[in-house]
Amino acid sequence: MRPPIRLSETERRLEQCIASGQPFDMLTGVSDDDDVMRAADWPLTRCIRAEILASCLLRTQDGTESSAPIVRLGGVRIIGRLVLTGADVPRTLFLDQCYLDEVPELSDARTRSIQIVKSHIPGLDARHVHVDGQLDLTGTHVSGRLRLVNARITGELIMNGSRFVNPTGWTVFAGGIIVDGGLFGRHGFKSEGGLRLVGAHLNGGMFLDHAQLTA
Repeated sequence: MRPPIRLSETERRLEQCIASGQPFDMLTGVSDDDDVMRAADWPLTRCIRAEILASCLLRTQDGTESSAPIVRLGGVRIIGRLVLTGADVPRTLFLDQCYLDEVPELSDARTRSIQIVKSHIPGLDARHVHVDGQLDLTGTHVSGRLRLVNARITGELIMNGSRFVNPTGWTVFAGGIIVDGGLFGRHGFKSEGGLRLVGAHLNGGMFLDHAQLTA
């Protein structure tokens, strides 16, 4: 049997916030200190291991059930790879101004809404994922590829104000994706790399007002 993981003080606080339904907010309110592109300089008190976050997302609530359980993190650096491959994730994930060290893996998972806003991720591996709600990447910097081949999103795919950077390849690799709501890349969305949407079904339309696509 695997021994229990020893939690840091920050990780214990995260679990307490989730148990009480409160957001876990490490944002300072100082723009330079909260700049996700400087997250390598953030102290350990703002760091959470990805395996601890995965455990929090997968854990069902004891006692009374919430109709819309959610895990909210702000101003946190997530160390290691968030692996939810094939999982049935019962909670919504909301990350605000967070930094992920490694590409999250959500292939073949079924999740509630995923909102990663004003954050940094080095890509996303979410082939065949089923999202019951939105996949929202508003204002997020993605320095790699979003793999969404044959994904299903019952709400919207939102990329407003985001910057995707993968100049030698695809930024969005999403052949066969089904989006029941719209795909939104408005308000300064930039893609330095190609968008691949062969065979996509965007039932609510595709909106790229004032977007900049370089490929």
